[in-house]
Amino acid sequence: SLWVTPVDEGGGFSGWRFGQTSADDEGNLRGTRRTLDRRDNLTLRCSGARGEGGDPSDHCAWGLISRTGWALLNDSGAPCLDGADDWWADDDGKMLRNQNVHDLYLFAHGSDYAAALRDLRTVGGAIPMPLRSQLGVMFSRWFDYDEEGVVALVGEFEQRSLPLDALILDMNWHKKPGWTGYSWDRNLFPDPAALTAWLRAKGLVVGANLHDAQGVLPEEDTYNEVARIMGVPPGAPVSLSLTNRT
Repeated sequence: SLWVTPVDEGGGFSGWRFGQTSADDEGNLRGTRRTLDRRDNLTLRCSGARGEGGDPSDHCAWGLISRTGWALLNDSGAPCLDGADDWWADDDGKMLRNQNVHDLYLFAHGSDYAAALRDLRTVGGAIPMPLRSQLGVMFSRWFDYDEEGVVALVGEFEQRSLPLDALILDMNWHKKPGWTGYSWDRNLFPDPAALTAWLRAKGLVVGANLHDAQGVLPEEDTYNEVARIMGVPPGAPVSLSLTNRT
């Protein structure tokens, strides 16, 4: 069995044996929670969060730094690009995946946490600098806000002298009944251009939540044009296929 030992006994890394994972490491300093959906009164402290409620995916992501001096990145089975033209599906549209039985990256940096993050950049590529607004206060709520409600919401932040940098409209901004939508619900937002201009004049970054799994539905403003270009019969959804080159 593979056993990794430290070169520097005083560097904070004592060793790692094949089979150990970050999930087994009590010293892992974690990342962030995978989701806050349908979770009430959650602590954002990741210690002890190991799949509450029996859902193994409901935990904080494993981090690259740990008090035990090592962290493991398991890339086995991950989606990958082909070697010819950097595409991620085969000729049948099936997603390409890493076929190695084990594809592991061990970050054995001891207490040199900055070096671990630098080496992640070497392995995974450069990480874009986040927008300044993304480091500030972002607000989003799944709620039937209309134009008047959005204006009132921003006003409440101002009245309470609370900072607000970005406003993200959740999925109810678009036409119903689909979960997916690309066209404004004009019953709620009769003049979206004027509203977004007003929000930007307040210094806010504005975004809209989008679930694209259902493709382009007949209710969309530009459905007829999209269906014609894609060769879809009138009235039929234009399906979403991320692995389709066309």
